[in-house]
Amino acid sequence: MNKTVATQPLILVVDDEEIIFKSVRNALNSREYQFMHAPDGRIAFRMLQEHNPILIILDIRMPNMGGVEFLQQLQLTSNDPFSVIVLTGHAESKEIAECFNLGINAFLRKPFNIYELQGMVRQTIKLKQSANELVRTNQYMHDMIDRSMDIIFSVDANQNIVEFNPAAEKAFGYAANEIKGKPVAGLFHKENGNFSLSYMDGTKRYSGKVLFRRKNRESFSASLAVAPWHTLEGSLEGSIANARDLTTDLVEEVSAPVKISPFLIGRRAIRFFGSAQA
Repeated sequence: MNKTVATQPLILVVDDEEIIFKSVRNALNSREYQFMHAPDGRIAFRMLQEHNPILIILDIRMPNMGGVEFLQQLQLTSNDPFSVIVLTGHAESKEIAECFNLGINAFLRKPFNIYELQGMVRQTIKLKQSANELVRTNQYMHDMIDRSMDIIFSVDANQNIVEFNPAAEKAFGYAANEIKGKPVAGLFHKENGNFSLSYMDGTKRYSGKVLFRRKNRESFSASLAVAPWHTLEGSLEGSIANARDLTTDLVEEVSAPVKISPFLIGRRAIRFFGSAQA
């Protein structure tokens, strides 16, 4: 089922009292947001299948399905494209703690202060919009990496392989699921045996030529660029490498609808994943 996309941030208010929904809608700027109302958790789930709210304002005690049960079934994660604010006048401290343990972003008691609600909603939506944009950018970069004809792989802080794009699979002869989790040192020829220890520890950059080793034990020369790899939050994750096999002059067509320089894709990946500072 295709979800409808709102041009303004869409807020889903889940509360069995329609007067609360109207109060929230009136307190917030109706010209700035769009609103939907669900009287219980079950109906809210159906609405989530058809729409893309960026924020859910949730009551705790409702008929059919209350707020806590709704959150338990929702199984919130930081990757979800929406945030949840609990707005209730009946919850006990234990219920509030459970809601936070289930992943809500904020809590506000009824009767609420209009300005406090406005500020909380604005800030929560702003943070989620930024997070969603980072997720989209990250997905775009991963798509580019998968389409690239350059060899691109990444390693964690222990120098074990965590990403291995199709070009790397073809160059080395390993399937991604076969090589992931293995030490990256196994990709290098014995002449470069200490390379990974020296340059792929997540703290250094490198640009030059190296000698790799394929699965069939054949060696091949490649140009290589290495940079630190950080998570979207900025913490150090390991290293990302972009390489080009220098033993072949074969030129392959990129299957993407728009032709993009494959080497540029690799360099963009290096800049993107290696740009944040821990």
